[in-house]
Amino acid sequence: MDFVTKGCEPEGVLRYFEMLSAIPRGSGNEKAAADFVCDFAKRRGLWFYRDKANNVLIRKEATEGFENVAPVILQGHLDMVCEKNAQTEHDFLTDPIKVRIENGWLTADGTTLGADDGAAVAMMLAVLDDASISHPTLECLFTTDEEKGMTGAKSFDYRYLKSRRMINIDSEDEGVAVISSAGGEKTGMTLECTGVSAKNKFMSVTVKGLAGGHSGNEINKNRMNAVKLMGDLLSYLYEIEPFEICLISGGGLDNAIPRECFCVLSVLDVNVTKERIKQWEQSVRATLTKSDKAFRVLVSKHRRLDYMLTYRDTHRVISLLELSPNGVLSMSPTVNGLVESSCNVGSVATETDGGKITVRTLNLYRSCVNSLLDKTARCFDTLAYLLECKSEHSSRYSGWLPKSDSPLQALYLKTYRALFGKEARLEAIHAGLECGIISSAIPDMDIISIGPDMCDIHSPDERMSIESLNRTYKLLLGMLAEK
Repeated sequence: MDFVTKGCEPEGVLRYFEMLSAIPRGSGNEKAAADFVCDFAKRRGLWFYRDKANNVLIRKEATEGFENVAPVILQGHLDMVCEKNAQTEHDFLTDPIKVRIENGWLTADGTTLGADDGAAVAMMLAVLDDASISHPTLECLFTTDEEKGMTGAKSFDYRYLKSRRMINIDSEDEGVAVISSAGGEKTGMTLECTGVSAKNKFMSVTVKGLAGGHSGNEINKNRMNAVKLMGDLLSYLYEIEPFEICLISGGGLDNAIPRECFCVLSVLDVNVTKERIKQWEQSVRATLTKSDKAFRVLVSKHRRLDYMLTYRDTHRVISLLELSPNGVLSMSPTVNGLVESSCNVGSVATETDGGKITVRTLNLYRSCVNSLLDKTARCFDTLAYLLECKSEHSSRYSGWLPKSDSPLQALYLKTYRALFGKEARLEAIHAGLECGIISSAIPDMDIISIGPDMCDIHSPDERMSIESLNRTYKLLLGMLAEK
């Protein structure tokens, strides 16, 4: 294949990144990516193990002189978030990611790039493929479905691992090693309604132009959530003059802050409603950060639909969107600037089956404190009781607590200082990492998480610095070469 990154360093890593980008690998669709990794191991005569969840473990023996050095795990996930701009034609089940270079950054053409976590996969393959690299015994663990529920990491049999040191490569800030992360849980809310024959005048309303972003790392940046904004708009309109919702759809992934939301309304007077929407839009615009400066509300006529919600069920949907917890819920009392707990209303969708209309939302909440996860779950249960709908909790995963005396943390700081002449940092984050699941399975595991500079992950603006990738790879090799 022709490589866009030919001539750029680290060439081996970038080559594998582009090869991986040619393979569709959205969460739940990692079989082809796992095939690619297993074929890589077969062709090089490396021991590997693949489980039913398509997790792959590859082991490579220590190089000469490193036989007595403690083995180390390198770990990352095969799957990626599949998000695209509305105007972009791309099928994530069949189409390759179109990698581009813009001003020293890797990006994609209107879609997510998949550097989260293709960077880890590419680095691990490059290390395994290079006979000139000095290293102890390596165990490279490629997991699946990290972005949707970490089900791959949850199902892996950790008895296969011999190492008690692990470098996770799933972070996005060069010079910062993550030493702790949040746990999380999902709640789906289901509101079942009986539709009535649609009447009056139909109009579509779309909230768009928001920045979105990662619902963990960027939840404290005050970026607007399109689903929550739509709930606020509908509440504003309903208070003045009731209407009916015909359908509503927004967001897509629980771990991505929704950038767009669309609904169809049945109203008495389209022109009056348009004017009120303009008034609301102007009031909201004054509250936005620079990241959301492209925010806008599009209004147009819509074709007649067969069914709509009743006034009462419309109010139930609006109440669900308005009252669902969202954003930062609490800050850590011990770590300055660390979000302690949060929630992201990740999506809303409507299903119509004849006269039966079902509205669903999916929410992801995070915390490093298990009792706060329980508290948010109870909040959704209470809301479900009040609105006469269903709440269903799933995909709970553990947080990862820092170790006070970590040789791997010390090695990271020492190597970074020696290579680049400046100090690196250790940091706890609010995002979820597979490190929490792995540390729960192997409590004595010493873990850090590193990665190159990335921006706007989980959105079509995702990009990764090539220079930072090169430095991060040098750092990894430097740590592996330390006896």
